[in-house]
Amino acid sequence: MMGAGIGMGFHARRQHGQGMAEALLAAAALAGCVHAVAWTARVQFNGLEVSQASRLAAFSAARARQAVPDDDATAIRLYRPIGDTARGLPSDAVRGQLAAQWLRVDDSLLAAQARRQVAPNGGWDSVGRDARPLVLLRHTALAAQAGHATSDAHAQQRLAESRAGWSGVADASRGLSRTLRNRAGEVDAAWGGRKPGDDWVSAWQDLVPAGRLVPRKP
Repeated sequence: MMGAGIGMGFHARRQHGQGMAEALLAAAALAGCVHAVAWTARVQFNGLEVSQASRLAAFSAARARQAVPDDDATAIRLYRPIGDTARGLPSDAVRGQLAAQWLRVDDSLLAAQARRQVAPNGGWDSVGRDARPLVLLRHTALAAQAGHATSDAHAQQRLAESRAGWSGVADASRGLSRTLRNRAGEVDAAWGGRKPGDDWVSAWQDLVPAGRLVPRKP
């Protein structure tokens, strides 16, 4: 027993001060974790605010035709992307034709960019002064005046009049249909079946039940 007591005292003298060092390291690690969590939450909160600011600016400019003023922290910029070049893709001519013929609008979009700088802080003043601020950018793009059709008949009319979206291919199909009907008409007449027609648009009008349609308010 006396030997065990002497051994424990010897180990206690050798470990003198080690617990304090471990406690300091653990406290520093916990402080770093708390700072990281606080900084991440702050960045997420600012990112959400910047996203809302970009949406507000885009919708306000598209609906009320007025720009949202900048606040103390967020800078707003309105611009119009040119085709698909804003995303690094070549511009598509067919897309512009469909936008003009189906939607009756041009192919330009209204976009808003919100920009905010978030400086790191959280009590570490020396780090906050030396570190560069984080720049948050959020973009929102809208198709202003989307040109929705007022009714099913209006939508069918736009579809039938669109050269790029319908009539260009439908005209060729009608020619083939007439040729086939002239050649096989006498054979099909004996069966008394319905003759094929060339109106492939207006037949869609009764596919949606009338109870599912809601008249649009002026």
